[in-house]
Amino acid sequence: MRTAKWLDATLSAFDFLGSWMKEHAPKGCLSVNALAAFPDNTEINSTVEKHKQQVIDSLAKLSGRDDLSNALFVLHEGTTTAYPILGESAITAAKVAVTTLFSTHSKSHIKGIQQ
Repeated sequence: MRTAKWLDATLSAFDFLGSWMKEHAPKGCLSVNALAAFPDNTEINSTVEKHKQQVIDSLAKLSGRDDLSNALFVLHEGTTTAYPILGESAITAAKVAVTTLFSTHSKSHIKGIQQ
């Protein structure tokens, strides 16, 4: 797949995130809220950790960029935190950051750089 198609797929994931936040979680990430409400609950911690790893894996696959999976995850999580304050502007800002990340971090550019 060409880089533009990987980028488009990744941007679509952030569009989906915006729809999800608007419809289901306008006050922030439900998983993070559960962790905050029940910090000592091992079942919740384990479930959220597994879910978040699935998000990382999905972003890696969708973007075609294992090397950017952690950076994309941080953008994803930051977006869910910012959404209650910024609304759709959080999605727009994240998409700008994703586009910048793709354009400035080609696979050859980041060889030898740790995430």
